[in-house]
Amino acid sequence: MAMTAIRYSVLSVLICLPISACYAETEELPVLNVCGFDWAPYSYQKDGQTIGILIDLLNLMDLPYDVHFNFMPLPRCTAAVRQGQQDLILYATVPHDTLIMSETAVQYHISGIVVPTGSEHKTYAGLSQFAGETLGVLRGNPIYDSVRQYRDIHWTLQNSGSSMWKMLMGGRLDGAIGEYLSLTRLQPYLRNEIRFLEPPLRAAPVYIAVHQSKAAILPLINSRLTQFLRDGSVDRIYEQHGVEPFSAVKAMADNI
Repeated sequence: MAMTAIRYSVLSVLICLPISACYAETEELPVLNVCGFDWAPYSYQKDGQTIGILIDLLNLMDLPYDVHFNFMPLPRCTAAVRQGQQDLILYATVPHDTLIMSETAVQYHISGIVVPTGSEHKTYAGLSQFAGETLGVLRGNPIYDSVRQYRDIHWTLQNSGSSMWKMLMGGRLDGAIGEYLSLTRLQPYLRNEIRFLEPPLRAAPVYIAVHQSKAAILPLINSRLTQFLRDGSVDRIYEQHGVEPFSAVKAMADNI
């Protein structure tokens, strides 16, 4: 497990935040353990730093915490937050009695089939068209539970997106279930070596969620996210990471 601490600066004079108590330079902020996984452009590591759209949004919130970001596989991450071992998860789609989800989504998971450009499949007409073929899917992807019923398809669970795309490009997979926005950043996609079949399989909002013990910070998170959507900050951060703005992605999801 890789761990990167995102440190919020404390000025050499006393700072009073409008949403928190005043913290002196020598007083340590409480720790907030944030759980996510390697999923560009939302959260990933580059040159030893944890970066991404959701990381930027967390920084912009200026939460009154010393935020520690922890990478782990999504099923493990979800379990850790539900059990209170982690405080906040960046990727929540299913409510749970120990989790409290944000009211505002700033991410949509748009799932679809990705194939090599030379594939005979040009559009998506249903999973039955892939009978007898081998499709990859990321371990922990919630869409897998709804598609695994197709017994004529040979499903292979992958631990990382990079390994899945290597297998696809190497001819070991006929296709894979990919997330649209993540896909558009890949070099094979930019080189027109792989294609995202339309229409997508499914679109679902993804929420930030906290363990119930950290419920007190959720109103601040909700208000900040609402503010960032209204003032265009969310779209700008998306574009800074080289992908389509969130408003365009939401429009795509709304049209499915």
